Amino acid sequence: MVDFDLTVEGTRLLALLYEVYRARRGEGVSRAQAAFFGTSGDIQAKYLPSMTPADVAALCFELRRKGRISGSPADEMLVHIRLQNIENGR
Repeated sequence: MVDFDLTVEGTRLLALLYEVYRARRGEGVSRAQAAFFGTSGDIQAKYLPSMTPADVAALCFELRRKGRISGSPADEMLVHIRLQNIENGR
């Protein structure tokens, strides 16, 4: 069973990623490409420059533990980040 209880910051990051996903889809990007975000460092640089890379990585790990994104750990960051459970607007 997937646990969807997230911190406030985790919820905000998830909402941001979903907003970017929807914008990409609106531009005609495929679902697979729209759901892909690269690394936690990429997310920090592109969308959350006021946060530290370590803080964004920690939030990404939280979302991964809760089943909202997938990704692989590497050097204190998450790589190959992809939104999960996004079909039917979830």
